[in-house]
Amino acid sequence: MVPSVLPDGWAAVGGGYTPDPQWWRMEFTAPSGDVVLDQLPGTAADALADADVTAADDVDLTDWGTGAWSAYDHQGATVMAYDLKGSTVVLQGPDAESVRALAESLLPAEDAGEQEG
Repeated sequence: MVPSVLPDGWAAVGGGYTPDPQWWRMEFTAPSGDVVLDQLPGTAADALADADVTAADDVDLTDWGTGAWSAYDHQGATVMAYDLKGSTVVLQGPDAESVRALAESLLPAEDAGEQEG
């Protein structure tokens, strides 16, 4: 998944790709701090199995085309995860509002090319 447009005051600051296992990372700065998007194989349960996270209430992003995201607290940071076909997207940032703002902007990569500039 890729952002369709970054929220006001945000900037892309880095990222990377690892082919084996396949893993994408995008790094952003938001007014509240750093926000990271990781997309990797497997499910959210797989990706977060060894993480020190505490489950929180799911976040419903149906109005943005993705549906329910699992939400977690990670040592004061907010983590949201969304399972796709064969992979998961994990977002992490300093607060729920920043992480949700990024999640609301995401499109499946195959749809991103259809966006008008």
